[in-house]
Amino acid sequence: MIKYEVDFEDLNNQIHKLGQFNSIARDELSEAMQFVVGRVERDTKINAPVGATGELRSKVSSEVTPLVGMDVQGVVRAGTPYALSVEMGQRPHFPPLQPIAYWAGRKLGVSGWDGIRVAISIARRIAARGVKGKFFLRRAFTDNRKDIETRFKRAADIIMARMAVR
Repeated sequence: MIKYEVDFEDLNNQIHKLGQFNSIARDELSEAMQFVVGRVERDTKINAPVGATGELRSKVSSEVTPLVGMDVQGVVRAGTPYALSVEMGQRPHFPPLQPIAYWAGRKLGVSGWDGIRVAISIARRIAARGVKGKFFLRRAFTDNRKDIETRFKRAADIIMARMAVR
């Protein structure tokens, strides 16, 4: 009599590991994303113009959120109403004078009618030429792009190592 036996222990172990894939991947990708957003947040703060109050720089923050399955979302934000204008610039327009006069007082040391005259002069220039973007967020991302790619490749390698059946 001929008898064949098949041992499915390794197959069962692999099926068990596959069931853990999303959890393992989410853990590793979350860790990689924490690293990435930490780097981009740090450099965004360094790149952000200080302005008169330093508010823009102080409002830069980051967040990592696990989503469905193994997906993870990382966000770096500059939480001021004017952050987009500083990042991207603005087309020519006549801006409000009060914030410019405040800035002139803090940065140039002029106040009263002198501050208003400076504010009007700056506002006229903005009305004629607009404002160039500072691209402080974009630069933070592009300056870290190689490290970001390296960190996520490392996460993929760790995921594959953790998925191996021993």
